[in-house]
Amino acid sequence: MFNKIKQYRDLRNQTKNLQNQLSQEIIEAQALSGRLKIKMDGNQKVQSVEVDPELLNSEKKKELEDGLKDLYDNAQHELQQVMMQKMRSGNINLPDISNLGL
Repeated sequence: MFNKIKQYRDLRNQTKNLQNQLSQEIIEAQALSGRLKIKMDGNQKVQSVEVDPELLNSEKKKELEDGLKDLYDNAQHELQQVMMQKMRSGNINLPDISNLGL
């Protein structure tokens, strides 16, 4: 039983370490030809968003809504690509849960 507790504690520590590593990775994405921009860290926490003031016009509401959706999708895709490259290069190691019997 104490062995399992130690394994869970080790897993928790590995997970915190991974979160710290991911928080250091920042991606930038854009939509609507650069009129919308976002910076997001590897934990998917939004660091900043920039919106061209022209898009804040009520007549551009639909364009802004669609653009925000595309912006988020672009950021997610970019983040996935960066994380895959990091994992392939060995710069990010996922916690080993094989010995937990899950």
